[in-house]
Amino acid sequence: MCGIILSGSAIKLLDNLLDGDTLLPPEKRLNLTAYTILFLAMGTALSPSYAAALFLAAYAVGMVKAGDDIFPLGFGSMESAAILLFSLLFIGGRTFLFSLAVMMAVQLADDLADVRRDKLHGQDNLAVRFGTVEAVLALLITSLSALTLDAVGTVLVIASVPVSLCIATMFERKMLC
Repeated sequence: MCGIILSGSAIKLLDNLLDGDTLLPPEKRLNLTAYTILFLAMGTALSPSYAAALFLAAYAVGMVKAGDDIFPLGFGSMESAAILLFSLLFIGGRTFLFSLAVMMAVQLADDLADVRRDKLHGQDNLAVRFGTVEAVLALLITSLSALTLDAVGTVLVIASVPVSLCIATMFERKMLC
């Protein structure tokens, strides 16, 4: 579970960096990037199959959610497709499909929790874009898919989400000092 928590913390820190949701000044963001990589490496050392698969799935889900506007290499949806293909080939179909389903469920739950705030501030998320009912149905489908593919992994990921978010938040706040 420690590997999943560390990988989850890396996912949250990278998400904050890519979305510009960090309060860190630009000169400290490079340090945060280094620690993000360190968290991912430690998570992967502790839980190789889960940590790598969850990180790649989170990246693919985040890129699909973002549309074609923030792809680092500028290849648009092809970048997400390349990550999906790489992951299926080198991580394995069942493990990666589980990771994709559980990370999509986490993303949908987060978007549903933020739907009012995001609508108010004109922010895009999946629940705003497709509708709350549709997002709830997608959350049920992805959650059931994840549970079917790996019930223990699903419980571990869901249980680790609050801990990962707390670690990422505390770490970022510590860097502000």
